[in-house]
Amino acid sequence: MRMRGTKLWSMWDDVSWGARPLGKAGCWSGRGGSQFFADAFAGGQCNRNWLEGWVDGGPPFTADAPAVMGKDPAILEFCLQKLGRWRRIWFAKDAELARTCMDANQNVLRIHSRERPWNICTNFEFVACAARGNLPRQGLARIEFATAPGSLPIDDLQNDKPGNYRMEDVLYLEVCILNELCANNQRLFALQAGEGFLCESSREKFDAFRDLMMGLDE
Repeated sequence: MRMRGTKLWSMWDDVSWGARPLGKAGCWSGRGGSQFFADAFAGGQCNRNWLEGWVDGGPPFTADAPAVMGKDPAILEFCLQKLGRWRRIWFAKDAELARTCMDANQNVLRIHSRERPWNICTNFEFVACAARGNLPRQGLARIEFATAPGSLPIDDLQNDKPGNYRMEDVLYLEVCILNELCANNQRLFALQAGEGFLCESSREKFDAFRDLMMGLDE
């Protein structure tokens, strides 16, 4: 993510699942760059419906709802366990994942909308909200990992070339973002699957991340 032309750098395209070429600005450029990151820190977008397209009107949580991140099958298994209904998942369907995690009072990102389609900048906004504890009924800035960040094999990224990326690649990027935004980032890599993490974020960390990402456009 810190080097132009790498896979994680290329994921910041303004097109859903697009891969930006060298010379193209990141997806934040359409909103003025600095303004995009300032808005992300301010959190005005945090109460949006992060399950848009699957759940109308926003999830009706009945208790505090931590954010959940991980590989899709692991997220669905995690939410099922919260409901006392465990089964092995090999492939998670978006609709089932969205509704199951909603029922389990877990904040997940699963947007399926033509009007406001998902891209990595949307994903960053979700992570930024989670890092600040500003997701709908999140309470504390608690993030639970269905897949332990420390278990992610780096070879999967190092051996891949920039281009079309996979759903699991988004988790790598989310962990990298939190590594930049949270002062207690080393704690991330000691987590076990299912364990919670309280991000210690600050305006200084957000500004440093903004400068890093926008600097790579120059």
